Amino acid sequence: MSAVARCGALVGVALLLLSLTLTDHGLLSSKGVGDTGHYQQYGEHALTGAVPYRDFFVEFPPLALPVLTLPALGPDSRYVPQFKALETLFLAGAIVFLALTMAALGHGRRRTIEACAVAGISAGVLGPIAISSFDPWPTLFAAGALAALVAGRDRLGGAALGLGAAAKLFPLALGPLAVLHVARSHGLRAGRATLLALVAAGLAVAAPFALAAPGGLGYSLETQLTRGLQIESLGGSALLVADRLGLYDARVVVGDPYSLDLAGRLADAVGALHSVAQLAALGLALLLYLRGPATPARLALAAAATTVALVTLGKVLSPQYLVWLIPLVPICGRRASALLLAACALTHVWFPGRFDEVVAVGGVSWVVLLRNLVLVALFALLLVRLRPAPRAAPRAAGS
Repeated sequence: MSAVARCGALVGVALLLLSLTLTDHGLLSSKGVGDTGHYQQYGEHALTGAVPYRDFFVEFPPLALPVLTLPALGPDSRYVPQFKALETLFLAGAIVFLALTMAALGHGRRRTIEACAVAGISAGVLGPIAISSFDPWPTLFAAGALAALVAGRDRLGGAALGLGAAAKLFPLALGPLAVLHVARSHGLRAGRATLLALVAAGLAVAAPFALAAPGGLGYSLETQLTRGLQIESLGGSALLVADRLGLYDARVVVGDPYSLDLAGRLADAVGALHSVAQLAALGLALLLYLRGPATPARLALAAAATTVALVTLGKVLSPQYLVWLIPLVPICGRRASALLLAACALTHVWFPGRFDEVVAVGGVSWVVLLRNLVLVALFALLLVRLRPAPRAAPRAAGS
């Protein structure tokens, strides 16, 4: 590790620990928020020898299970603190990968320290959900994949994305970008090798579970891909605000798995629109990348834009999804970092302390919508930066 990367990593990890200690129900608290109770149940089931997807339902991909099970090895009362410590370790690792990426891109000490500091602070600003969910685990793989790809370790980057997708599906969205970048930079053979590494790594994890419980694993994936319009999504929050204005009658229902969604024909239509918009945004980010040179810097920018699109325009936008952005967005400069911090702070305004008010379609719904509009602004900013510079017009002879 270079001196620049080392300085950035040390500052980022130090601020991460400080911010997570100071936030409410943070690193030193034994109280969990979100789904830690479900995580503990999954871990305890696995320790009894029950087969996941066959003997008990799990909505997450297979590589999530080790992270949910490991804290269950200790006393029941220590599950949450041990889980938080483990997730903090993963976030620290993601910041180290961020530092390595910044150094590989040629950024100096100051710029690298700034990016890593933003990443460290963002976790605490987002609040306890940053380490009360297992999202730092797949985020570690996504950050590691980008660091490997920027450094020219193509197959390692592909394998990291495959493993990340086996933990939570979102790193898979970076797969087309990674494969095309490698193919453009190092040739079609290298691109195929990267794709093979991605697929092989993911299948190596999923295959045993697919053989043991194909129906259960398939149902788990189906529940993730066919969810309703969550109240915290961009469209969901807009409908909540419409209810506040008397323009819509919001009906909140419990969907699968353990999701609070909006029901009704309009909500279904908005959810379908979300899916179309998300695919279009992912395609647009990839197209803008392809229109410019295949440089590592543009790869990092496109990876951030892709992940922001995935978060912002999904039918589901749980608070912990902002963790995915922590080691990616700070690469893109100060304005992008400021928008990331704003989105995290606005999320913390209502989660976890005022989430019940969101469910009851209270006034804090405006804050949820504002958070989502900040994410839209962040995506727009990244698209503008990703757009290739126009070619200069040729000068006339003799001018």
